Amino acid sequence: MNKKIYILATAAIFAACASNDVKNDIEESVNEIGFAAVTYKTTKAEITNNTVLANEGGFVVWGYKAKNQTTMDWAEEAYTVFDAVNVYVKSGENGNYIANDNTDWTYATKKYWDKNASYCFYAVAPYNPSSGTYSISTGANNTKMITISGAKSGLASASDDFLLVRGGVKDRKGTNQANVDLTFHHTMAKIDFLLKKASNITDEVKVQKITMTGWDNGDGLFVQTLDATPGSLSHAEWTIPSTDAGSIDVLTTESAALTTEGAATTTLPCIMVPQTIAANALTFTIDFKIAGEPFKAQVGKISTEQIWGTDSHITYTLTINPAAIEFDVESICGFDNTGSGATDIPVE
Repeated sequence: MNKKIYILATAAIFAACASNDVKNDIEESVNEIGFAAVTYKTTKAEITNNTVLANEGGFVVWGYKAKNQTTMDWAEEAYTVFDAVNVYVKSGENGNYIANDNTDWTYATKKYWDKNASYCFYAVAPYNPSSGTYSISTGANNTKMITISGAKSGLASASDDFLLVRGGVKDRKGTNQANVDLTFHHTMAKIDFLLKKASNITDEVKVQKITMTGWDNGDGLFVQTLDATPGSLSHAEWTIPSTDAGSIDVLTTESAALTTEGAATTTLPCIMVPQTIAANALTFTIDFKIAGEPFKAQVGKISTEQIWGTDSHITYTLTINPAAIEFDVESICGFDNTGSGATDIPVE
């Protein structure tokens, strides 16, 4: 009997200890996959403000992880974490975008870091382009390649400036749970115009209209390659399958009075499909006034071959310099002709 009592007492003591152990929980932290502030760059001008990208709806992300942190076997091991997911900027008060260089980006249906995996991320922008569609496929060196089809040239207000994270962000370890930093490069060419008057013109000069013609305005097809060098005036990744002569009005409202130094804010910038334009093909037709006198349909041509490269920024300077009307005296004729009739006048 005493033995039974002893056993029961021991069990009670064990139960009490077990109850205390349950309180010592171990919590494993898992952080969501986030994206840091985005910068996008071009060769001759660096833009670090995210306002434009934010107002265009953000960007598209593809993300993959491997079962281990040493290899990425796309055929067997890659697991798709992000499949064309929209990453957009968080809204501020009244739904307005937070427009600054440290924009806080977010996305729906959060994904979380796997500490035992290795990741690759790819991105393109804008998320919902007005022209052009995106697709992604596996290329060389287990890197995903972006294809953009249906890209159009036009005014910057109407044409999409496609942005690409070249080569992606590869081999990010799941143990490194910092935000994914994305650096975007332009795939289109940006064209700006500088207006000025010649130094010999002292009267007021204003431009009413500028029309640019002579490039191939067919839809562009971009197929990414790993060996492309942005900003090198190369457009090897672009083809224009169909030809269509381009024409666009880059200025339709009267400019301010031109100066000899030039004015950069009087024309509308263009976003163009990269290509090569033959010598004497790119033509500018210009209407302007000098001291109120109209000059209609004056023509200027670029005499050299033009290359609009991927990620390039080109500025054309249009100088108003018509030849002045001058007068000169070539000769003064003498009184060489002989009159008719008598020359003697008798005086009586």
